[in-house]
Amino acid sequence: MQRQDSIRQNLDRFIRKYYKNRMIKGIIYAFALLLSLFLVMALLEHFGYFGTTVRAILFWCYLLASVCLLVYYVFVPLAKMFRLGKVISYEEAAKIIGRHFPEVQDKLLNLLQLQEKGDVSSDGLLAAAIAQKTAQLKPVPFQNAVDIKSNRKYLKYLAIPVVVILLLLLVSPSVITGSSHRIAHYNTQFEKPAPFSFVVENPSLEVAQQEDFELHVLVDGNAVPAEAFINIEGNVYRMRQMDKTHYSYQFKTVQRSILPRGINCVFNYFDANCAAGAASHALCDRARSTEQIEDSLACKIIHQGDCFFI
Repeated sequence: MQRQDSIRQNLDRFIRKYYKNRMIKGIIYAFALLLSLFLVMALLEHFGYFGTTVRAILFWCYLLASVCLLVYYVFVPLAKMFRLGKVISYEEAAKIIGRHFPEVQDKLLNLLQLQEKGDVSSDGLLAAAIAQKTAQLKPVPFQNAVDIKSNRKYLKYLAIPVVVILLLLLVSPSVITGSSHRIAHYNTQFEKPAPFSFVVENPSLEVAQQEDFELHVLVDGNAVPAEAFINIEGNVYRMRQMDKTHYSYQFKTVQRSILPRGINCVFNYFDANCAAGAASHALCDRARSTEQIEDSLACKIIHQGDCFFI
């Protein structure tokens, strides 16, 4: 009887290891699929710059896919390790073991069938047959039929999206960080940034009263605007184009500081990439050099501070 119980205990240990192996494989599959899906979504958002509706669909679809994949590949095998829910039967386990140890499959199945035939204690021949089969199967390491280390071959599926994401983070971080930020904040309206920005080149933004001051700006980016305008206290003036990437505007006979806190330089541009003629603000201050980027309409905004004229 003890030998009979030992066979069942070995089968129970095999079944636990079988589901443990499935869980480990499932973890690799789940994260490989989730990272691949994340990468596809990030690339779609990066090139598509979708609106709130599409980003909301992407966000909730990804969340739903994450739950489904983790439940199916991880939590279900984990629960079955502890015999929660329906697990494979001893007969099914015997067939799996038989694929690894062909010489024991028939013996193991016969033993299980003999154990189900009747009361062993009242049938001496049945008890003897079970004892014989058990003695033959006892040396067989059932758990060796499951090789957990074999899951290493599946790591390549996880490595591919991981390597691609790391390369993008090194080469162009905004493809991943910017896209994921917009998808996570799908309720927020984001506008596509302009392909260029304006950089104030003046080393000093101070001028003596009654003198002229010429503001110089550089167009920095992958494209250039057709025109540039400066907005001074609500009045828009065309800037002079010095060359393809440089513009200037001259303040005539400066009498006072423009605006109580300085001048808000608004550069409007019009080209194929920004047909609506959106605005890019450049606020400059010698004391504040850190640039803060935000989106406005379809263009990039650079906030550098205030321009003071004395």
